[in-house]
Amino acid sequence: MASAIHPHNWRQQPPAPVRRVWIAKPGTTERRPLAILPMIDRCKQVLVKLALEPEWEARFEAHSYGYRPGRGAHDAIAAILAATRRRPMYVFNADIEKAFDTLSQAVILEKLQTYPALREAITAWLKAGVIDAGTYFPSNTGIPQGGALSPLLLNVALHGMEAVVTNHMAREQPLLVRYADNFVILHTDPGILHQTTRRVRSWLSTLGLQLSAHKTHFAHTLMPFQGEVGFDFLGFHLHQEPCEKRPAGKSKQERAIPVKTITTPSQEASKRHLAATRQKLQQMQTAPQVQVIAELNPLILGWATYYNGVVEARVMSQYDELVEQQLMEWASKRHPGKTREWLLAHYWQRSGNQKRIFATPEGVQLHTYQSMNLLKES
Repeated sequence: MASAIHPHNWRQQPPAPVRRVWIAKPGTTERRPLAILPMIDRCKQVLVKLALEPEWEARFEAHSYGYRPGRGAHDAIAAILAATRRRPMYVFNADIEKAFDTLSQAVILEKLQTYPALREAITAWLKAGVIDAGTYFPSNTGIPQGGALSPLLLNVALHGMEAVVTNHMAREQPLLVRYADNFVILHTDPGILHQTTRRVRSWLSTLGLQLSAHKTHFAHTLMPFQGEVGFDFLGFHLHQEPCEKRPAGKSKQERAIPVKTITTPSQEASKRHLAATRQKLQQMQTAPQVQVIAELNPLILGWATYYNGVVEARVMSQYDELVEQQLMEWASKRHPGKTREWLLAHYWQRSGNQKRIFATPEGVQLHTYQSMNLLKES
């Protein structure tokens, strides 16, 4: 394969159809299609990505954060926090429905504006078709979700959305923050925000795309809007509260900050994570404590790391209490009839002046959410 992968050979190597595998969507009963490419086609797509990505990275808009080198969800959240630092705002929170599956292939090829041989190769991948449960299906729309090149092609297709959001008649421009096929638009004027969303919907329709009806809504960062305050984005919940005291600033505008933005894990993300820890404990009802700690620590570490530096330590400490309740239930089922004090003495240890932690007598201990969080309450 290494000797055959040179682009000179590609015309004699037509791409094979991708194999479709259905995977569960976290927290839902839905499933999403994942494309498994033949290894040689995947390697070829990586070569094409290496060629195209530097060009497009120099052109992509400032507030596009998904599927880009050196950028991530935390950068998107930081952009929102910067925009909402001084005042409340209205928010249009949107999700593009089945973006990978319904995106117009013609739009992608037209936007790429690449040389004929590369255009021919990309067209062949897009048109290769899908094998699902042994049956072949043509692929006349969309991008195979799972291909090495697919995320870059999606970003290329959605490039230009920030220009659509810009309103040259408005004194203050709306802010678009996009992460792949999820995005928010923020503005202080609901009228301008509604005008902006209409332009975005119209522009997306030219790409063969539309917004998800049940994942798209308006919100406000401070006041109740349609029954809720704030909004969820990328696993975070953002809302504002009035400042108890006006912070001292260098300018009159800074001294007049009336609100502070609060960031917490979203309710959906919290439920999903706590369900995962509960399920893990149910699977290890008879396992030794050291194995329980070894299985839970990666879950806690990964989840806490994602929110580290963005969510305050006092908020993360609540998850220590919730997981401790699950651990107490686990211990009670192992030792029916034992008192809470006996279970604490048997499975929890003291470390200096700290409160008891779930640990073995040998010192193997469970990670805590609060200890891994660097953001203290301001």
